[in-house]
Amino acid sequence: MAFSYQGKRVIVTGAASGMGAATVAMLTECGAEVHALDIAPVDASVAGSHETDCGDPASIDATLAKIGGTIDCLFNIAGVPQTHPPERVFGVNFLGLRYLTEAVLDGQMSEGGAIAHVASKAGSGWRNHLPAILDVLATDDVPAGAAWAGANLAEQGD
Repeated sequence: MAFSYQGKRVIVTGAASGMGAATVAMLTECGAEVHALDIAPVDASVAGSHETDCGDPASIDATLAKIGGTIDCLFNIAGVPQTHPPERVFGVNFLGLRYLTEAVLDGQMSEGGAIAHVASKAGSGWRNHLPAILDVLATDDVPAGAAWAGANLAEQGD
């Protein structure tokens, strides 16, 4: 086996389907202790399956408290398609995953841990929105990011 995650504790968001489910399968095969997060049930055999709304900081906090301990890797794969309202897409795909990442980094990430973010092809247009991206990155927390979204998402188009 080319990779070993033996003894590694990992979190995978969006773990119930698609790329998230495939990542869970690969990581468990490589020996990882996988904690799967999704709003949908996760069918895989994992150390922990946590019903978590990645757009809700309280849901994220509750899940991290249940998982406890040190996290070696975080795989942010959760994503809401643009068929949902823009605030929900932004709330999960950026604000929530940013919140989760910062929370893990703020006390649960092991020394030398790793974080991977997966985005759809829609993310490839980021250069067209660089000024807006820099503005939202300057926000301090989820409420500030949500306020930015309320004031600016409509003019962003896609």
